[in-house]
Amino acid sequence: MPGRTRIDSLRRRNLDRRALDLEKAGPRPSKGWVAELRSSLGIPAAVVGKRMGISARAVTKLEAAEKEGGITIRKLEELAAAFDSRLVYGFVPMHGTFDEMLKARAQKLAIAIVEKTEESMRLEAQGVDTRELQARVAELSEELLHDPKRLWASSEV
Repeated sequence: MPGRTRIDSLRRRNLDRRALDLEKAGPRPSKGWVAELRSSLGIPAAVVGKRMGISARAVTKLEAAEKEGGITIRKLEELAAAFDSRLVYGFVPMHGTFDEMLKARAQKLAIAIVEKTEESMRLEAQGVDTRELQARVAELSEELLHDPKRLWASSEV
């Protein structure tokens, strides 16, 4: 499955590049994207409503729903079309990149597994030195990265 791993890695890097672009947009404006866009372009709610086939009041309700996080993606796409725009939607990692997130999870899980094994070995007076433990963690981390599903199925971390 090395080919699959490489493809997944390329897909993650592509997601990381795209997330970086999304990150540049910054957080959602306090009054929401729709109200901010409509206000900054000077477009009355009635005009947006006419383009969507709804009332001005319905537009302001959609703006409120977006602000509160209760709007559907489909409605956001319809609103975007009314502004001669398109909706861009995605996820941005809280820290670093998706690739780094996966590697950190693999490392954390590998440490938990190795420490658990080391504890058993210590109880049997078969402890191993620090360098060997670090090598085991590195090896297990790599192995886990080749099968990422194991990272999320484990209750170790």
